[in-house]
Amino acid sequence: QSTWGREASKQLPQMRARVVPWRDWGEWVEVKEMLFSQNQPLVAQAMWRIKTWRARGRLPVSIETTVALFEVLGLEKTIHASDLALRSMFAMVLVRFVNGLVDASQKGVYAQSIASIADRLQLPRWLVDVRHESTHGVLPSLALLEAAATRTLLWLREQYWDKQNEHLNKLNQSITTKINQYVTSRKANVESVKLQKIFRRFANLTSRDRLRWLLIPALLDGGFLSVESCEFWSPLLLHLHSTTQVFLPTLLVACCNRLASMPVGGDQRAWYLERWALFCLEHSRTSNTFFQKAAQTIVTDLRPGHSRSCLKVFRECALKFCNPGSKFHNVALVLDDSIDIWTTGEDLEDSTSTERPAQARAEVRAEAPLIMKNCSWVSTSVWEGSPLGSNSQDLRDLEGLAYI
Repeated sequence: QSTWGREASKQLPQMRARVVPWRDWGEWVEVKEMLFSQNQPLVAQAMWRIKTWRARGRLPVSIETTVALFEVLGLEKTIHASDLALRSMFAMVLVRFVNGLVDASQKGVYAQSIASIADRLQLPRWLVDVRHESTHGVLPSLALLEAAATRTLLWLREQYWDKQNEHLNKLNQSITTKINQYVTSRKANVESVKLQKIFRRFANLTSRDRLRWLLIPALLDGGFLSVESCEFWSPLLLHLHSTTQVFLPTLLVACCNRLASMPVGGDQRAWYLERWALFCLEHSRTSNTFFQKAAQTIVTDLRPGHSRSCLKVFRECALKFCNPGSKFHNVALVLDDSIDIWTTGEDLEDSTSTERPAQARAEVRAEAPLIMKNCSWVSTSVWEGSPLGSNSQDLRDLEGLAYI
């Protein structure tokens, strides 16, 4: 086992991968801030976002209960429901909440009591009693159920939302510290051996999810990659890629996603995102299936009106990963001298290279506007026979790379 592998095994906790319905932890934090903003339009927006999460997959009990309590408390103020109806709704949410917590905490051969689990989770005992009465006894009064709902919301905010947010902040702080240590070492021109020790501190960030959700956002959005040259950062970035084989493709798609959301005019940030996307392509290999998937995502997502930087990256991807003669490869050849025309979606009549045969120029002019209008519609025929076409099973397995 390599030194890097031993270091990673020491730092990485033993845990199972878990699929979550939110795009990334940035979206989770955004929803958390909106939920507890006490601004009704923002709260409503957060609720709709969580409904989208629910459509994607199963939600944690804490999020389900938070949404349910917000909805019941909102219904109480907006509709004229009977006392019994309101009591039943509150009771159902509280029963499901306590049962969900207990079921998730029942570990071992013998079942534990609800009270003991509640004590371990720091859940007020009287909420367990309310759950018991709602299930087996007389339905509690509306005033008691409202108080229990308010206390449950407070518990959820303290024990789930705030704690998870605090954990994310600590992770981000740890990542920032490691990156700053690398910056300090590089500026001090430390020896290669000492630099390897710095690299090993990134060992617990080499899982695909941590690269995508933590390290790469810290590098791109934290401004680190915008202040120094490619030569300054290349030792770290290339080392991360050599150990994961997925770092540079993930960085490439992250840069393109940010470029695609920027205005056509662009700015200084667009320039450095373009620079790092081209750096990734410069060090890419067509045999790497992660790069193949990244290239396919970038090329087939091209749309009219994208910025010059987006189109430059598209051109390099198509020239490197599309077979010569394919539609996207032909369009990339046209783009060599006509980036400005493509950003406005104008006709390509005057921009086609005179060195290409007349028939080929006519075919490219005919096909290019269609590709620009609806790239995904022609993506199947375009990619057939390309380096990606022979590896379709691997591409389906790597579907998540598109959603950085």
